[in-house]
Amino acid sequence: MKTLLPAQLEYLYLIIALPIIVCLIFLTPPFQVPDEGAHLLRATSILEGQILPVKFLPHSLGGKSPETLRQFGDLLAFRNMEMQSTPAFHAGDKAVRLDTNAVFNLHPDQLSWSSPLSWLSFPNTAIYSPFGYLPDVVGLGLGKLAHCSILASFYLGRLVNAGVALGCCFLALKLITRGKHLVFALLLLPLPLFFFASLSQDAALIGYSALAVGLTNQISDDLQATLLIQSWRIFATQGLWIMVCLAKVVYLPFLFALPLLLYKNRALAKPAVLWAMLGTLVAILWSLYACFLLKGIPFGYPGADTSLQIHYVVHHPMAFFQAMGAGLYHNDFYIFHLLDLLGYNLLLPTHFFEYLAVGLLLCAFNSSFRNEFPWPMKIGLISLFLLSILGISLVLYLTYDAVGAETVNGIQARYYLPPLLFLSLILSTKTRFNLLFGLAIALFMLVDIGTLYQIALRYYY
Repeated sequence: MKTLLPAQLEYLYLIIALPIIVCLIFLTPPFQVPDEGAHLLRATSILEGQILPVKFLPHSLGGKSPETLRQFGDLLAFRNMEMQSTPAFHAGDKAVRLDTNAVFNLHPDQLSWSSPLSWLSFPNTAIYSPFGYLPDVVGLGLGKLAHCSILASFYLGRLVNAGVALGCCFLALKLITRGKHLVFALLLLPLPLFFFASLSQDAALIGYSALAVGLTNQISDDLQATLLIQSWRIFATQGLWIMVCLAKVVYLPFLFALPLLLYKNRALAKPAVLWAMLGTLVAILWSLYACFLLKGIPFGYPGADTSLQIHYVVHHPMAFFQAMGAGLYHNDFYIFHLLDLLGYNLLLPTHFFEYLAVGLLLCAFNSSFRNEFPWPMKIGLISLFLLSILGISLVLYLTYDAVGAETVNGIQARYYLPPLLFLSLILSTKTRFNLLFGLAIALFMLVDIGTLYQIALRYYY
């Protein structure tokens, strides 16, 4: 086991994750993954040729999509947190029942791609770059070319999105040498699998981040490779981080990991620095463009105003750090929801949380910080990690919260997945694959299967 498991861990991940994700794709009702409806509209507008969002009314930002998508969305636009019924959902005291007949017995004209295009508003996803939606666009496009209904295309989009995310994770685990077991554990949590089985761009972003970490391992491990090969690896790694940063600018610090790791090798450090600078420039310009489009559009909490909030933070920096601390501990420390919160208030049982916590602790017990990177370099990587964590709270505070708010709202556990994957770079290449790690794998499998039961129980029984 000690000699075989490290080399075959990516295959073990595929064996466990693939059937779970396929079940989640068809078990989770449409739009029950956070913002999935808005992600569908963004992907559809890109499919219709509208790459950049349009401010078509003073308070509306979005794009053109088939009119039937509006009807499809009205049928399924449900939030568990509101506990109210819609044509497809019937809310009870403790659970929500999906009326499958209301979804699958729709008239074909109500789910046709041939309906006229109309302007639809989705400001929360319209500001994202198209790169995170490439898998969705391919899946929806295949459905449209095959003359499938919008519902069938929706599930085909989920399948393609899951395939890309799963493929990135497989390649990442094949390349990763540092903290491989920790990355395996993080990618096997119910939360990333839940998003992999959706149309959310978060699936691609998590997959891209994992693969970028894997390529970073390969570049730093294989310094004897030719300059041409290493240059292509650097291009691929920085390209993946740029795509991630164009969606969420808070991950910009990770572009500077390769320059940090390669600073002694000028031939390799130079292209890494150039790509990092280019990525930073492009991501900042895109973010400024998004802020310009959002100006005057209701976004976030009442009283939110980015320009006024920036002025407030500059003059009251300690007030922001207090709000950040309050946000992290408001209604539980949000990073803990990596273990038990999926969709709209779809909270897993307490014992699931405990099993996953034990599994992660077992992985941590098998970890070591002793690798070939000197401590100054490790401190640099940890600093990049902390900057991204700070950036998550800062961006939300500037764009989402009322001016002078006492807490940072809107923090979601999935935002922490790319930083945690990145943090594996400081761990040892010599991982102990023993009985404790086998127990951790068994706990993850048990919870993932139990998650399927919890979703079925919530929506169908």
